[in-house]
Amino acid sequence: FVSFIQKNEQIDAEVIKPNNLVKLSVDVMDLNNLLGLEIGDNAIIANAPSFIPSTIHFWDGTTLAVNGNYKTLDTTKIKERNGQDANGFKYNEFLIPVDKPIRALDFDVKFKHKGFTGYRLDSVNKIAKVDGGQIELLSNQNGEVKISYPQVMDKRIGETHGFYKNGEMLKNSGRTSYSVPTIEMIEWLKKTLTTYQKAVDLIDNKELKSKQEVDAYLAKKLLKKPAQSDKKAFAKTFYAGPVDHIMIYVENSKPESATKKVTLKLHKDDRESFNEGYFVAKDSKNNKYGIVDAKGNWIVNPTYDDIRAESEGKFSVYQNRIGRVRKLDALNKKFVDLSD
Repeated sequence: FVSFIQKNEQIDAEVIKPNNLVKLSVDVMDLNNLLGLEIGDNAIIANAPSFIPSTIHFWDGTTLAVNGNYKTLDTTKIKERNGQDANGFKYNEFLIPVDKPIRALDFDVKFKHKGFTGYRLDSVNKIAKVDGGQIELLSNQNGEVKISYPQVMDKRIGETHGFYKNGEMLKNSGRTSYSVPTIEMIEWLKKTLTTYQKAVDLIDNKELKSKQEVDAYLAKKLLKKPAQSDKKAFAKTFYAGPVDHIMIYVENSKPESATKKVTLKLHKDDRESFNEGYFVAKDSKNNKYGIVDAKGNWIVNPTYDDIRAESEGKFSVYQNRIGRVRKLDALNKKFVDLSD
C-alpha cells in the first residue's frame, strides 16, 4: 500500500554550497510513530526501511523533484549492543546538489512489515481458520465474549472489537486472558508422574541399582511429550452491551511490502542554522562559513571559521577560535558590532 504522512522535527539540513547535507536519524519508537506501525523492535530491525528522497521544499517557497539526483554518504547502520540489536538506528546522510536552504523533504519510505487480517466470529460462524491454528468463539453472553486459540498465536492476536446488530461498535470495558494445558498434556503429565513413582519403588527395592539402569528404564517407559503448540489460550473481552458479532485481528505470519510518502520538516527549534530569513552556509571549497538568503545567494561571503544563529538578527561569529555576537547588516552584506 502507499500512504502519506507529515511529521515535524525529524531532519537536520545543513547548507553546504554547492550541496546541501541532509541528516536523518531516528530510533525505533520514532520509526513506529512515523510509519504508523505497531510491530515489535525486532520486526522493524529485521526489515529496516529505506528512505529515498523524492521532493525538496525550499525556504523561498519553491519545490524541486530529486529524481535520484543525490549521493548517500552513510549506508543504513543497525547498531549492536551486547550482541543484541539496539533500539537506535542511524539512517543515511544525503548530499543533494542544490545550494538553496532546504525547509522540508519528501521521502518514499520502503519497508516490510507484518500487517493484520480481521476475522469475523458470530453465532453461525464460530471458527476462523488462521495460519498457525484456528480461533474459536466459545461463548457470547451478556456482553462477555470468550474465545480460544493455540497459545503459540498469543503474540499475534491483536485487537478484538464487538458490534451491535446494526453494526455499531461497542465500547470495550476490559479483557482477561489465560492458558491451560491440553487434555493430551494433562494425560502425559499423569502418566509421567506414575512412571517416576514406579522408578522410585524399583530403586527402593534395589531392582534398579545404578544410574545407567535408571536412565535406561526411564528412556523405555516415558512417553513422548506432546508438542507445546497444542497448548490452548483463552481470552475474555467485556463489552457495554449485547454483542452480535466480533472482529478479531491477527498479525500475518509473512511480511508484506509497503511504501509510505513521508514529509519531514527541519527541526522547528533549530536556531543554529537560520535567523529571520537568513541562513548559515558553508563553502565546500574552503570549508569557511558565511550567510545566504532563502534563494541561496551569499549575503556575507564565506570567510569565517564558524557561525551560529542567535536571535533578532544576531549571530555568534567565530574567527581564529575567538567568537563574539554580532549583528547582520544584510543591506551592506556584512556583520557589525552590537555597539555600532
